[in-house]
Amino acid sequence: MALELKKLQNGSDIRGVSLDGVPGEPITLGKEEARALTRGFILWLQDKTGKLPTEMRISVGHDSRISADALTDALIYTMMEAGIRVFDCGLASTPAMFMSTMFEGYKCDGAIMITASHLPSNRNGFKYFSKDGGLDKKDISRIIELAEAGAQLPSSLPGSVDERDLIGDYSSYLRNKIIAEVADEEDPEHPLKGLKIVVDAGNGAGGFYATRILEPLGADITGSQFLEPDGNFPNHQPNPENKAAMASISKAVIDNNADLDFKDITPKFFRDLKKFQPFGPDNSKPIFRTRNVYDYGTSKVVGRGHEHIKLELIDSKSGHPLNGIAFGQSSYVSYIKTKKSFDICYTIEENNFKQGDVLLQIESIKPNQPEQKA
Repeated sequence: MALELKKLQNGSDIRGVSLDGVPGEPITLGKEEARALTRGFILWLQDKTGKLPTEMRISVGHDSRISADALTDALIYTMMEAGIRVFDCGLASTPAMFMSTMFEGYKCDGAIMITASHLPSNRNGFKYFSKDGGLDKKDISRIIELAEAGAQLPSSLPGSVDERDLIGDYSSYLRNKIIAEVADEEDPEHPLKGLKIVVDAGNGAGGFYATRILEPLGADITGSQFLEPDGNFPNHQPNPENKAAMASISKAVIDNNADLDFKDITPKFFRDLKKFQPFGPDNSKPIFRTRNVYDYGTSKVVGRGHEHIKLELIDSKSGHPLNGIAFGQSSYVSYIKTKKSFDICYTIEENNFKQGDVLLQIESIKPNQPEQKA
C-alpha cells in the first residue's frame, strides 16, 4: 500500500502520531514512514551536495519522547543500508543538531532531529538540517515527493555508526561562548556567579542547560525542576505557550526568590540576554520575577474585550520605572489601582512602540495584600 506522507508535512517540519493510545489518533509516523522519508532526505542531500551516500556523514538525535528510540533505529538502519557514516547523538536539542554540521570532529553533511517540539506525547516528527541551516517548506515537499515515489538508494556495503556526546560538546561550546561574550574580569570562568536562575525543563530534553551550562558558569540553579527527561511529560507539557507550564515556572521563580531588580533591566541587559539564545528547546524565553512593584498611576485596561492591562510600574526597591503588558489579567486592575504592592513574573521583550527600550510581558500577578471585599 502506498504511503501517504504529504499529510505529515507541517511547514518546514514533519509531524505525525507515533504512539497508540489516543482514541481517534492512529499511528501516521511509524517505521515505514520514517524509512521512506529518510531515503528521500538522503537523495535530496545527494542532489544538494553532489556526494554519493557512501561519502556522507549524517547525524541523528532525539528529544525525550517515548517513540524516539524506535524512530532512531529506523533512521539509522536506512542510512546504514546506504553506506552512510552515521553519528548517533542520542538525547539532543534542535540547535545542537544543527551545530553537528559545523563542529570540528563532526562536519556532518546533514542532520535529523527527531522531535515534535511541544506537541502531546503521542506525537513525533523530524527536523532536517544541511550545512546551510534548517530545510524550508519547499525542501520538505521535495523530500516527500522522493519518498512517495518509492525512491530507492543504490546498494552499498553497510555504513558505520559512531555514538557521540553531542550535548556534551554543545554545552562546552555554549559555556565558552558565554564566557567570551560576558567577559567578566573578576571571575572569568564563572560570569554568572551571583545570579539565581530557575529552570523548568518540563521533562523534555533541555535539562542539560541548567546542569551543564548555567551551574558550571556559577549560576545558582536551586529550585530548578523537571530536568529529568521523561517522554510521558508527567508534570506538564514542555510548551512555553501552555498555561500550566507557565504557572509552574512562575511558581518556582517565586518560591525560590529568583528576583531581578528593575534597575538591572536595561537595553544593554536585553542585548546581552539575547546573546544567550537559543535558551533551549523551541527557544522558550526565561521567566523573571520582581517583588513589591506598584502602579505608577497610569495603568489602564486595554483590548477589545477589556481583558488586558497596560502597566507603568515602579520597583519599590530601586524606584526604577518600567512599562509592561499583562494579557488576560484585567481582573487585577482594581487592586493595582490601589497602589498596593504586588509581585510579578514576566519575560523581557523589545518595546516596539519605543525604540531602544524594553517591555515586560507579565505572565503572573500576585497581590501582596488581600483585596478588600465590599
